[in-house]
Amino acid sequence: MIDNQQYEVVHGPGLIFINENLFADETETTNVMWLEFIDWTEGIFGKNSIEFEQIQVDKSIWDNTEFSGKLGEKYFTQPDFAEYPIVGISLKQAELYSKWRTDRVAEILLISKGLIKSEFTYSKDNYFTIEKYINGDYDWIISKENILIPEYILPNKNEWELIAGLGSNHPNGIDSTLRENKKTMKIYNYLYNTAEFHSGTKTKNKKNRCGDATCEVNALGANIYGLYGILGNVSELTSNNGISKGGNWKSRFADNQIEKDLPFDSVNAWTGFRNIARQRLLKVK
Repeated sequence: MIDNQQYEVVHGPGLIFINENLFADETETTNVMWLEFIDWTEGIFGKNSIEFEQIQVDKSIWDNTEFSGKLGEKYFTQPDFAEYPIVGISLKQAELYSKWRTDRVAEILLISKGLIKSEFTYSKDNYFTIEKYINGDYDWIISKENILIPEYILPNKNEWELIAGLGSNHPNGIDSTLRENKKTMKIYNYLYNTAEFHSGTKTKNKKNRCGDATCEVNALGANIYGLYGILGNVSELTSNNGISKGGNWKSRFADNQIEKDLPFDSVNAWTGFRNIARQRLLKVK
């Protein structure tokens, strides 16, 4: 109930319910999700645009790791890595993606409600955004009404710790007795992709869902909310500048504690992100 009116709550694709108005992505943002962002931006603005240039990943990040020459462009473009976490991106780029994703989900929602046209001529001056719908007078607008949409954002430090399971009765927010986690332990002998996961005999158990560094985003353990890879694999950006959380494939297990902050000074091969979402009421003018 908002402003004494009842609105339909739309959870949005990929989201898991956490509490009253907090949802979180089931997995970290993947390479294929980022490629969709790049392809859409190229189609609207062109390859020579600022909009296109500013969202390119830094493919040189692997050059400063033990995988120099082995990983690189193929990590971001080959189908085998489609469901691996995006890395090599900045906080600003993650924020741009979150805004773009919010607009695209809102666009689909408004089309389904018959509020905007499903087909019209897209151009750099004529494409859907929430702001254009609220404030503009475009030929693709059929009608305007107040509506709830999921707004995708980066979590702040406290929100990240909440979705990670801080304060639960389970260490690190993981219930190792869950069937899915028992299955993961049987296959990999480990629930987290950390430095320990890549040492000793565990490497022979990685099957095809884990590479030399990262794993597919849903390959390992899920926490009490059903969020995969919240610890390990790649650290996750927060909206608190310079702070990432959750440990990564490069760090030791001790760095995977929920409350531990990890510095994020520059783009690298071990930091990605996960969106959370809150319901936002679009109030039309």
